[in-house]
Amino acid sequence: MNRKTKSLPLWLQCCGRGSRMSPATGKKDFIVLDFGMNHDEHGLWSEPRTWKLEAPKKKKLGESPVKNCPECEAMLRASAKECEYCDYVFPEKEPEIESAGVMVEVKNRIPTDIQGKFIADLTIDELIILQNSKQFKPSFIWRVVRSHGNSGLKEYASKMQYKRGWLFHHISKLNDCTFKNVRL
Repeated sequence: MNRKTKSLPLWLQCCGRGSRMSPATGKKDFIVLDFGMNHDEHGLWSEPRTWKLEAPKKKKLGESPVKNCPECEAMLRASAKECEYCDYVFPEKEPEIESAGVMVEVKNRIPTDIQGKFIADLTIDELIILQNSKQFKPSFIWRVVRSHGNSGLKEYASKMQYKRGWLFHHISKLNDCTFKNVRL
């Protein structure tokens, strides 16, 4: 490779052509002569790579942040916790806590007649009450309702006024739904 390139795919393509083995010609190995120093920018052609669909983030150009040591006036990187010249230890900053908050009491929104029961023992009406309390995600409640079988799903769909498409979708997922040992 007698030139420099900023394109990683081009670098890999050029090296990949040389790496093709050929039983017809007896080629078993090859040597990459990289006079453009592409391996410095792109790495070796054979190293594993993680490919992403997103464009790479552009590096910000500019000066890196620095701070001065109060003892010896040495210029250090801003993240230094100790001066490498005089061993001065920088004091750690205490995090500031905002005290302008309002204290509120958080109440358990699960009705008391449901508390302590196993979730598999709840009726469809109790599951709807649990869903309306917003203590659990609706997707969790749907999975519990699926453990009640076809009749439970039909009852739930009619009480929640869901359309037939919702019912068909969830009837197709009826296998493997058990919630016997989850207690509220």
